[in-house]
Amino acid sequence: MRRFFFDITDTGEVYHDARGATLPGSASAKERAFDIVRKLMTGPLRTEHCDLGCTVRDVDGNQLMQIRIAFGMPETTNDPNLADAV
Repeated sequence: MRRFFFDITDTGEVYHDARGATLPGSASAKERAFDIVRKLMTGPLRTEHCDLGCTVRDVDGNQLMQIRIAFGMPETTNDPNLADAV
């Protein structure tokens, strides 16, 4: 079992995980990071650009992986079907 730390990034704000979690290995840490980002996505309705992420670190502070999703509407579009949505 290894200890992993899951730092959250939400549109420029970073929240460091000081407690961490003991998990069987990297695959479990990856799945937990995906779960964290999924939960962030289903939070309060976001109407503008958003950049969400979870960085997984080990006990020495080394970055092992990062799960990140950015979404939002472009400021301008040439697609007439999206013109009313912007």
